[in-house]
Amino acid sequence: MQAIDRHEEAVTTLNAAKFLNPSEPLSRLYLIKSYVVLKEKEKIKTEFTELEQLIQGFEQKEKMVWREELEKYRVVVAT
Repeated sequence: MQAIDRHEEAVTTLNAAKFLNPSEPLSRLYLIKSYVVLKEKEKIKTEFTELEQLIQGFEQKEKMVWREELEKYRVVVAT
């Protein structure tokens, strides 16, 4: 299902790029790749926000452990 959604998003982006600049094929490719990267970053940011909200309900000791793990994951994703 996610693959279909990504394909539909890519086609929509490609059509918009064709409309904006029909003679520049490289800009179309760049726009699609940029869009996919931005959507992935947005998804990851949303996941971090949701995890941070869950952590708020934990006891202090649990919060520290989860925050450390979340930071490790954030570093891995950023690279």
